Amino acid sequence: MGKSDSGILDASLTTALVRAARMAAAAAEKTLAAENLTLDHWMTLEALASTEGLTMAELRDRTGTPAPTLTRVADKLVSLALIYREVGEDDRRKVRVFLSSRGKSLHKRVAADIRVAEESWLTSKEEVKLREGLRPCTPSW
Repeated sequence: MGKSDSGILDASLTTALVRAARMAAAAAEKTLAAENLTLDHWMTLEALASTEGLTMAELRDRTGTPAPTLTRVADKLVSLALIYREVGEDDRRKVRVFLSSRGKSLHKRVAADIRVAEESWLTSKEEVKLREGLRPCTPSW
């Protein structure tokens, strides 16, 4: 796990995963703070960047963000013109959320900065091993 793995091999799997997640979040949050974004904002942008729009329920599933929080996150991102909502043609109760062109530009720029931050604590070989190890836990959307 890179530069600060003292005791991680002796820790429970849960502790090791949470510590790694916190390290990743801290690295990302420094980059995101410069853009006045939170980790919840980023996870929403990241989820939308790899799709052609998601319903709020799909977005909630992909980000793990509680529904009330996700609504506030989406409202903020709409106010920044980073995402937009469209009402479903078949079912007006279903709203799909999309990344705007401004959101795509921001995502591309910030993703590169986050990548640099991640590399400060995790080598590419370690990342590959981590992703391979987490593959069984990852839902296939």
